[in-house]
Amino acid sequence: MKRILGFIFVFIFVVYCQETLAFKIGRPWIKPSIDKGFASLEEYDYFKAKRIFYTCHTKYRKLADFGLATIYYRKDNPFHQIDSAYACLKRCESIVVTSAKVQQKLNRWQISTDSILKLRQLIEYRAYEYASQTNSIAGYEAYMQKYWQSNMIAAATKNRNALAYSQAAKINTAEAYQNFIEKYPAASEINTAKNNYELCLFKEFTFSHNAYVYYEFMQKYPKSPYLLAAEDSIFSISTQKKDNESYYAFIKNYPTNRHVNKAWSLIFNNSSNDYSAEFFESFIKKYPEYPFKEAIKRELVLAQTEFIIVKENGKYGAINKNGNVMIPFNFESIDEFSEGFAVASQNGRFGYINKAGKIVIPITFDDAESFHEGIGVVKKENKFGALNKSGEMVIPLDYDDLGDSHDSLLLAEINGKYGYINHKNSIVIPFEWENAYDFSEGFASVEKGEKQSFIDKHGKLLHPLIYDWVEPFNKGIARVQINEMYGLINNRGDSLLPCVYDIISKFSEGLALIAKEDKCGYIDELGKMSIPLQFDYKDENDVFGIFRNGYAKVFLKNKKGLIDKSGKAVVAIEYSDIGYPSEGLIPVKKKSKWGFIDLSGKPAIKFQFEKAETFAQSLALVKIKGKYGYIDSKGKVAIEADYDEAQTFRKEGAIVKKDGKYGILNISGKLIFDLEFDKISFQDDGMILFEKEGKKWLYLTSQSKFIYKER
Repeated sequence: MKRILGFIFVFIFVVYCQETLAFKIGRPWIKPSIDKGFASLEEYDYFKAKRIFYTCHTKYRKLADFGLATIYYRKDNPFHQIDSAYACLKRCESIVVTSAKVQQKLNRWQISTDSILKLRQLIEYRAYEYASQTNSIAGYEAYMQKYWQSNMIAAATKNRNALAYSQAAKINTAEAYQNFIEKYPAASEINTAKNNYELCLFKEFTFSHNAYVYYEFMQKYPKSPYLLAAEDSIFSISTQKKDNESYYAFIKNYPTNRHVNKAWSLIFNNSSNDYSAEFFESFIKKYPEYPFKEAIKRELVLAQTEFIIVKENGKYGAINKNGNVMIPFNFESIDEFSEGFAVASQNGRFGYINKAGKIVIPITFDDAESFHEGIGVVKKENKFGALNKSGEMVIPLDYDDLGDSHDSLLLAEINGKYGYINHKNSIVIPFEWENAYDFSEGFASVEKGEKQSFIDKHGKLLHPLIYDWVEPFNKGIARVQINEMYGLINNRGDSLLPCVYDIISKFSEGLALIAKEDKCGYIDELGKMSIPLQFDYKDENDVFGIFRNGYAKVFLKNKKGLIDKSGKAVVAIEYSDIGYPSEGLIPVKKKSKWGFIDLSGKPAIKFQFEKAETFAQSLALVKIKGKYGYIDSKGKVAIEADYDEAQTFRKEGAIVKKDGKYGILNISGKLIFDLEFDKISFQDDGMILFEKEGKKWLYLTSQSKFIYKER
């Protein structure tokens, strides 16, 4: 086998030497013709054709070069070499034919400018294919240098650039991208490379991630697209504690940073702002360089302005007591203001506005709660979180439920368990409780295994989980319950009263009604018996027996009377019903009629009314023959009993109803508002709310005018 291969090699070598020698001396070793060369080429006799083309090269250079280019181009022969094909064809293109004989042969073998161009394009494309198979930067650049006229130069350039960019991206450093940018400025990847260069430069320079290196970066690269990111990082790093001291230090150290105004806003919002003149004065004294002093003045004016939420054409806004529109009617709902902000909604989403009507926290949440202790709870996609007044999400939307802030802690729920977190989203009390409630006076009630107790701010139980129910502490005292029996404890964990009582009411005027075995009395706020269990207990006593202005109603043998705080009966316990003293008279009922007695118990107005209320504005509401009217302190009818319903007089008047419509009387019995309204109710601060045909009107008594009529 080796001998055969050796023979073949010697044969090829001899042929090559003969043809080369013949070509160089211009003297053939046989007498061929150029036509025979092309005939041999058509028969795929490449050895013979190649020898003839070399032999005829001197006489027929253009034809011979075209034939040789064809042989070197074709891949089905041992002479295939694409660069040689291209060299032969370039010589062929450059030869100008002047001989008619040569031109005749060119025509015979269809060698023309078009055929030469076509072959050149084929050679160039095959050379591109080989460069593509190599797929290297050097391969493409060699192709581009040799075949610079090729139609594939653009594709080769694109591939070369893509490879170069890929190498730079793999290294992924500012230096690698910079080298690419300098070497290939026309590459389609140039913009991406520039962007990545800027990013890598930013990351590499600020690798240590401290405020100083970010500041130095800004000084060294003032045109970098990452200047804003550097400013953001300086702010974030400098204010990690999120307290006023760190915000103020940031302002001092970086006065030109774009977050300076935000830092001032955070300082203002984080301060214990009760929106009083004293607060604003102390704030400016502490921060004299605060840049928004005029805004503070406006805040003060707005804070002292009472806003009334009203509706117009289906949208809510707010007016002041002069009826001036303070907040445009742009919202689907507006809650009452709390800590300077109000929850408002648009398009089914919720956010926050200030008293200037400006949206200060975007209306993007599924729900939102009023601010408490500088924190607003929000809901999105069934998860709860909380933000501060600058709109920063200080507690992420990670919780299944979240309560308002109380004592700087928020009740939170995760997977059916409750715990407590602080304003920095740190877990203060673990999520271990089956139910829990907000903190009040330093304690919160918690539940596990259907038993309740209290924990302090460290999660420590005040006493074991033994109670069926507990209520929040009020002035250090809480009612508790075991087996439906009530007791009393204090916030030190002491039992003031054991759980053996049928009822312990809420405290009023320092005393609470207490009942056991159908007898009731009163205890003081230390849990000591102030009035013994000597009166009969009725279910209505827990409301009926509340002290008002030093008096409480009591039962004894199905009769009612009044006692003072010492337990002394100031009105004999002999009436079937009784009211509270007012203007020296007390409404009382004997048998089926009401009358009035004085404070000594003597009759003052005879028992003649179906119903009687306490005196107010020198008049008392009474019911006569199924209708309501008013009498004076002598028992004389001052306003005829002509109304289906009526209320006790206030200084603004008395609301009355007749034939299904409401109006308001003055003490002279004159209708100051006609009987034309569907509903009337007295509001706080001298406001009266009227409703008519589904629309609401607001009347301000101090100005004697309607300040709002819904449209």
